[in-house]
Amino acid sequence: MNEGDLLSRRSRVGSNTPQEERSGRIAVVGGGAVGSLFAASLASRGHSVLLCSRNPTHVLHVESLGRTLDVHVEGTRDPNSVSASVPWIVLATKTYDSGSASRWLSALSNASSVIVAAQNGIDHVERISPLANDATVLPALVYANVERTGPGQIVHRAGTRIACPRGPHTEHLQELLGNEILSVESVDDFHTASWLKLLGNLAVNPLTALTERRLDVLEIPRVHDLAIAIVNEAAQVARADGARIGEAEVDSVIASLGSYPATAGTSMLHDRLAGRPLEIEAMVGVVLQRAQQHSIGTPVLSALRALLLAVSE
Repeated sequence: MNEGDLLSRRSRVGSNTPQEERSGRIAVVGGGAVGSLFAASLASRGHSVLLCSRNPTHVLHVESLGRTLDVHVEGTRDPNSVSASVPWIVLATKTYDSGSASRWLSALSNASSVIVAAQNGIDHVERISPLANDATVLPALVYANVERTGPGQIVHRAGTRIACPRGPHTEHLQELLGNEILSVESVDDFHTASWLKLLGNLAVNPLTALTERRLDVLEIPRVHDLAIAIVNEAAQVARADGARIGEAEVDSVIASLGSYPATAGTSMLHDRLAGRPLEIEAMVGVVLQRAQQHSIGTPVLSALRALLLAVSE
């Protein structure tokens, strides 16, 4: 059973949520680049936003696609300060921090809540459901290049799309976010979409982190060729895992490598420069695990993981 099937089965419970249960305060767990962008997008739409992070802020300064705005949010670092559950929660922590976010999810959610899992990797529903306090988990793929440049400060350089499985909860999220900073798109085959997003991440995140360079590193022919080899190798695993990825889809991922500004960074690069853990297992390890299950050789990805573990240590 894939992620879309699991979501569909869970979404049948509470899909006719009353309007009053879909309004009110919205919580964002994780004050990094993606979490701050979600918080700013929601607050700019007039929603009351509770931003839950280690270093809470009450004002977000956002440079987004050529415009600048300051938005006000409520910030907290203590799950015990939460007095009531909320109907919507955006989980935007790193994948390796999912377990530590359980205290927040326990305090914020109930069986009527929807948790938007805005994280890297695949298998969002399987990863978050055990922590979800019976809430519905809505997986989300974030196609935005955004960097946290300081406390409460983010730079949004490119991309506005959020992809979620087609269904009523995705429609409600579309209403909440509108389309000013972030816009939500419904997809029918979320399993394939999540693998395609992972292919794009694999092509750029490890290489920028290892070289400590921004996306201009892909202008070096040998590095660009290595990115192509990474995508092709991972695509074999994706197909074996049930994703509908043909040559056209692979070519599209490769073509997209030049769609972001050369000065843009990646989440893995920013994590390495800041001395934070790297999302090695969510991006590379999971592919190697599936490759082993399907008896597929992955020499390039195996070498990539070994190098990432070395620099991480």
